[in-house]
Amino acid sequence: MLKLFGILLVLSASWGYAGALVAQLNRRKKHLFDCGEMLELLMGEIRYGKTPLREAFLQTASRLEGCFGEILNEIAEKIAKNNYRSLELVWKECFESRQKELGFTKEEMEVVKNIGKNLGYLDIQTQMAHLTMYQKQMEGFLEQEEKTSKEKKKLYRSLSMVAGVMVILLLV
Repeated sequence: MLKLFGILLVLSASWGYAGALVAQLNRRKKHLFDCGEMLELLMGEIRYGKTPLREAFLQTASRLEGCFGEILNEIAEKIAKNNYRSLELVWKECFESRQKELGFTKEEMEVVKNIGKNLGYLDIQTQMAHLTMYQKQMEGFLEQEEKTSKEKKKLYRSLSMVAGVMVILLLV
């Protein structure tokens, strides 16, 4: 009876680990989508509202849920304090501090950090062109993630169950 309980416990732990890995994939995919949405909202605020960046960040943050809204609020707050630091540095710093939470790859994070380079000091058309380019890159990352996520999910579930069975065989 005790062996059966141990076997069930090992199998449920390996299934739970696979579930955690799948949840991490889903969270990353959601963050990629949210980043694209953030760019779209920022583009609208800058292009049509001709809103100053600090206010554009605040208005965009109010429409976003989760970490991107918090990051934009943090950026707006740091801009308001105006410690004579460039927007690029503030943007980069705020996103780097949340890199682990976002779960982006190095390449994706570089794209996100580069967004701040082209905000604020260029004319509206140039800002729009840069934001559109970054938005297309994020869409490409999202498409790539959607293509590979099904395979990764199957792989994570299979490998975790195989590992669980291997542990059971070693213990029994």
